[in-house]
Amino acid sequence: MTRILSPESPIGIPKASLAPSPSVLAGRRIAVLDNRKPHARLLMETMARRVAERTNAELVLVTSKATAATPAEPEILQQLAASDLVITGSAD
Repeated sequence: MTRILSPESPIGIPKASLAPSPSVLAGRRIAVLDNRKPHARLLMETMARRVAERTNAELVLVTSKATAATPAEPEILQQLAASDLVITGSAD
């Protein structure tokens, strides 16, 4: 018996919700996750420091993942979860 399978499937985007953004950053904890792209750490840490200065927030953590091509390790994600805002991501 021959079975023919169609590559077509129902079209749809799974629903996802964004994490709520704090309305005020004063007193909030900011973290930076460096993804190891060239100059990413400098860019994101500078940005985080300036945001902290302007909003009375605090830069509490600057960390890196192993490589740009891999996800962050569970221990790093746990550290980041203690922050109110995480700045990450930089492309070539």
